[in-house]
Amino acid sequence: KSCEKLSVDQVAALPGLGFEWSTTVAGVNAPLNVLTELEWGSPEMVQYASTASSPLLRVPKNKLVGGREYEFRLTVTMKEGAQVLTTHATVHVVVDMRPIHVVIAGGSRTVASTAGIDLVALAYDPDESTKGDGSPGEFLYTWSVEAVSGEVTDAAMDVLYADPTLENGFGSTVALPGGSLTPGVYHVTVGALRGPVGGARGETKSTVEIEVMEAGAPGG
Repeated sequence: KSCEKLSVDQVAALPGLGFEWSTTVAGVNAPLNVLTELEWGSPEMVQYASTASSPLLRVPKNKLVGGREYEFRLTVTMKEGAQVLTTHATVHVVVDMRPIHVVIAGGSRTVASTAGIDLVALAYDPDESTKGDGSPGEFLYTWSVEAVSGEVTDAAMDVLYADPTLENGFGSTVALPGGSLTPGVYHVTVGALRGPVGGARGETKSTVEIEVMEAGAPGG
């Protein structure tokens, strides 16, 4: 009888058949039950995998690590008297990484031309990307200001593009001094990546509008 016409439970109940799942993940060849939490992404997945000895392997959602490729291999053995027949099947699964979320704290706002402007990026990585040693990857930021009206002065440009104290070019916080943006309307954009694998997802951006008013003007 063709196994293609049988349910998973019927296949599992066939006499003489044995099933064993193994996988390759993060360059490690191992039976499912010895994979570490780092390799799987969760202790629950390790616990679950140790019981995976049936024709069905159901991987719970959010248990695999984003950005990694898994090769699942099923070995089926069948005993016929003293003879043991073995066959294999493999499937590759590439887990996509979800976009990083980033916002500028405080959102759009109106400020006086003499007031400093503190810009703070808040980033969240739903995949919790890690380095090879398991430590969290750093967030990397880029900042830009577009003048819809008004002028971005050299003082603002120095902070945005020439601050030697900012590692990787930019940090999560940028402080524009008072007077560095003349009265007008500006679009401030922050971009976020997370190393070392964040670049594979591309940069996520968020923009707010800053209205700079003359000091002493209503709302300024």
